[in-house]
Amino acid sequence: MALKDTVLVEGFFGIYLAKPTKGDRIPNDRRLITDNEIIGMFEHLLKKRCIAGECSSIVFTKADGDDIFEVSTKGSLSRDICAEVYKNRK
Repeated sequence: MALKDTVLVEGFFGIYLAKPTKGDRIPNDRRLITDNEIIGMFEHLLKKRCIAGECSSIVFTKADGDDIFEVSTKGSLSRDICAEVYKNRK
């Protein structure tokens, strides 16, 4: 299954990478995305946005502007972001 032929589907036990189907049923050809994979994707997004915004935290909001949650970086991720921002300023 090529990645271009897949979609993200929310199911009973989590989020799946699956081949698209017609209707509302969950496809048989699917794979549960692990928590570690989701955290890795979230970490990548956080790092990318913090470097671009030269910040150490991000507030996620709904389309109507209401805040959903705020995330702050710590530890090695925070040090990596600071180093990348410093490098980009030179």
